[in-house]
Amino acid sequence: DNYNQLGLIYRHQNKLKPALEAVEKAISMEPEDLLSLYNRACYLSALGRYKESGEQLEALYNLDEEFVFTEMAEDDEDLEPLKEAGYFPMNPLLKR
Repeated sequence: DNYNQLGLIYRHQNKLKPALEAVEKAISMEPEDLLSLYNRACYLSALGRYKESGEQLEALYNLDEEFVFTEMAEDDEDLEPLKEAGYFPMNPLLKR
């Protein structure tokens, strides 16, 4: 959790690579921490790594039983480039 917080600090400083490194360290320690997985998708998108970001969101959707992160992703500005690039996945478990 501390590494995820460090990633958020780096993100707010617009230091995207260190933010990604920190959140990946958090994931290595807690592989199913949904917030860390979500933040990784955001940082990848902000870095222009759209395919990886979309894949991360898809993996997250499979763990997001309450659809909390599905809803967050809809309005997150870090994910706008992902949408524009055509890599933003829809949650297949969510019936619209």
